[in-house]
Amino acid sequence: MDLLFRRNSKKKNSEQKLLSKPNKGVKQRKKSLENPVDIKYSKCCCCGSMVPITEDLNKYKCGVCRVTNLLKEPDTKKDPVTEDLVCSAAHLKSIINGCLAKVKNEQLTDKKEKYRALEPISHYLSDCFHSYEVLERSFHPKVGSPAYSLVDYDELSTFYALLMKLPTRRPFYRMLCACNDLLKKPQGALKHIRWLLIIWEIPFIRYCLTTAQYTKFDSPEIRAVAYELAKRCVCYLSNISGTENYAQYIYCLRYMSPELFTFNIEKINLYITYQLTRIMYHSIKKDKKADKRRSVMPQMSEPEESNMADLDPLQLNHSYIPDDNVSPISEQLTDEFWNVTPEDVKTIEIDIKGKTLKQRGFKFKTAQYEHDWHIRSACKLMMMINLANTKRGGSMLDYRNYNEQIGVGVFYNTMLDFLDNKQDFEVWRGLDVGNRLSLLLTEWSAPQSQNNSVRFSFCNYPFLLSLGVKISIMEYETKRIMEYQAEKAFLSSLDKGKSVDVYFKIKVRRNMITSDSLTAIKQHQGDLLKSLRIEFIDEPGIDAGGLRKEWFILLTKSLFNPTTGLFDYVRESRLCWFSIALGHSKDTGASTQGEYYFLLGVVIALAMFNGNILDLKFPRALYRKMCKEALTFQDYAELYPSTASNLIKMLDYQGDDFETVFCLTFETSFRCNIKSSKSTKKSPKSEVITKELCQNGSQIAVTKENRGEYVKAWIDFYLNKSVDNQFRQFMDGFNRVFSNCKSISLFSSEELERLLCGDEEHTKYDFQMLRSVTRYQGGFSDNSSVINWFWEILQSWDYKLQGKVLQFITSSNRVPATGISTLPFKISRLGARDDNGLPIAHTCFNELCLWEYASKVKLEQKLKIAVTEAEGFGFK
Repeated sequence: MDLLFRRNSKKKNSEQKLLSKPNKGVKQRKKSLENPVDIKYSKCCCCGSMVPITEDLNKYKCGVCRVTNLLKEPDTKKDPVTEDLVCSAAHLKSIINGCLAKVKNEQLTDKKEKYRALEPISHYLSDCFHSYEVLERSFHPKVGSPAYSLVDYDELSTFYALLMKLPTRRPFYRMLCACNDLLKKPQGALKHIRWLLIIWEIPFIRYCLTTAQYTKFDSPEIRAVAYELAKRCVCYLSNISGTENYAQYIYCLRYMSPELFTFNIEKINLYITYQLTRIMYHSIKKDKKADKRRSVMPQMSEPEESNMADLDPLQLNHSYIPDDNVSPISEQLTDEFWNVTPEDVKTIEIDIKGKTLKQRGFKFKTAQYEHDWHIRSACKLMMMINLANTKRGGSMLDYRNYNEQIGVGVFYNTMLDFLDNKQDFEVWRGLDVGNRLSLLLTEWSAPQSQNNSVRFSFCNYPFLLSLGVKISIMEYETKRIMEYQAEKAFLSSLDKGKSVDVYFKIKVRRNMITSDSLTAIKQHQGDLLKSLRIEFIDEPGIDAGGLRKEWFILLTKSLFNPTTGLFDYVRESRLCWFSIALGHSKDTGASTQGEYYFLLGVVIALAMFNGNILDLKFPRALYRKMCKEALTFQDYAELYPSTASNLIKMLDYQGDDFETVFCLTFETSFRCNIKSSKSTKKSPKSEVITKELCQNGSQIAVTKENRGEYVKAWIDFYLNKSVDNQFRQFMDGFNRVFSNCKSISLFSSEELERLLCGDEEHTKYDFQMLRSVTRYQGGFSDNSSVINWFWEILQSWDYKLQGKVLQFITSSNRVPATGISTLPFKISRLGARDDNGLPIAHTCFNELCLWEYASKVKLEQKLKIAVTEAEGFGFK
């Protein structure tokens, strides 16, 4: 009570002083109210925050990222020291050799004298990296280098390697500090980009984001300054969109070597992982402290603040505190923590100073990262790199594929497997209302230029999300849609007073599966979003997933049958493509075949919507067209390798007799089957149809100058124009299911193919991995004799027979897109005695039922008969 009284009395005295004698600040505020000044908002060039400013300001320092922003161009004077200075590896090497020779000749042994002898190196680095003009005219690509090269990365790598070999790290540290000063006050440097790319390639920018020790130069001070460089470079590069540097940077990335391109992706992903790990650390630490307070003082409604100095991350590794609104995590965490996997998320632990922070089922909430400017900037920069990657891989003429497109898996960030993907997805769709009040308050308090309701979501950057996360999001959305449709049907049945099925039921005959399926889909197009149930007429099976798998397999086989004429089978590539001749056929049944394309689109969409895998033999071009990605020469070469090889020979031909050798016009010819009503033959007639590739193509000769246009027109005809109608009908069927499903847009063409077709094993299935996740029932265990025999038999069989076993049990010989370890697999015992019965499979549950066979030979014999002769469903 005495302490409380003293505090109140002090507050009272201070109030009396303020009332009796207003201070200078109060006078200024009164004056500003009498003469109001228009307040404007300026966007920070680094973090993007909107900062209130007045018109009389020339510059200001952002309160979030601590970067100085210039509002007016300063009057800069040329520095005579750096006016003609150029930074180069050769010059640095000569300075280093001179300094080391001085140390050797004078036989300097004192440490201070050695440092003094090496001072010219520090001065040279400081002069170079304090000026963006010096860096802009340094490390230019060599004569003869491609025009898209911005930096000579080989020389730059040599330059940094020379610094890392010095006997002292002082020059290197001075260089980092000079870069930091330049990045904090960029002035007019942001009009250029080369100097930024030079700093971005400093090795420690990558290594400061990891726990690995990197040479003798590794120190807390160097790591701290390198982190500052990392975040500034990421932010500045992410803000170049809309400037003149944007196209230049994208062009540079497009033609960058695959190794360097991948290195840039990994570096930004490390930065994102670093920021997410920091969020995870603070969240776990906060929960741990809260649990501790609750256990000690459970009666307190509002816990007191406690001293967190014992777990202060800055005391562990950094002596230099970065200018940041949230201090970065810098603990010496174990490698196991950094290499954490999704399977470890429920038992993740962090050990700091002998204290363990443990969090079960940790998930990143949107409130933890949506306002983090580090993550926002890194995601924007990664989006630019992903855009450049989509332009890699060539065009319709880049047949040599010098700039190979990087696979989508390189962009995945495994830390996002800890994401609360349902909440993030709802924010992305704009359905999240849980934080509506705080969102409104943010909008009302924000300036008009920043007042928008668009919230940050990782779904806006789907290339960062692994395929497993995307599949999880799609399953969540499709489940919600199915539940809504079922609820809607139930309420409709109550309202109309008649029965309305909550499922989409299809009844088919095995020998008429195509026509029956088409009829059912036509009659129930409003039920496509309901949960699918299949019934085979005259078969007593009840669909719990297995009949649905069987229906998809049989129907796709029927549609791809050569007798339907829907698809051309290309023998050389063993792939199928839409029938080119169908659009030019005089067959009266062409309209019915068009309905089959619609049916195929619906079937493929239903397979994805219901989580089933199909065995399709389409080229990558189909999935790229579905995702509206640009087609390349490589896509054509995958489908028609022989013709592509001939086109390459034509493009590479250097002789002067080009027109004489090739004798080509802008035309193409293909065979078309025509059924005549008068013909009694079963096999249709065949004729050759010639089509112009452009207007008046038959009159235009292919020359050495226009052969590139000829190749473009040729590829465009076979992949686009000739199949335009067929593909449009196919997409009409596909969009009939997925028109209201937003999660489908998260998938790239490569991921879409894996989602639909799974992963096909070409040699052996990894049954050892499958065995590790298999569950046993009925008395079997992993050590049972029959179980050991079963796995030994599978390992000894060839690939085709292994696929039949997998198809017998799961209705598909394909492995799920997320790996065979994610396949729920179960083996049950039918009886405790030997029996002559065959093994039984419950494909609905991926379950295999075995008898207690007396010998391995008998088990192999019965299993082989079962997997090779199985068809149909029935009750047991």
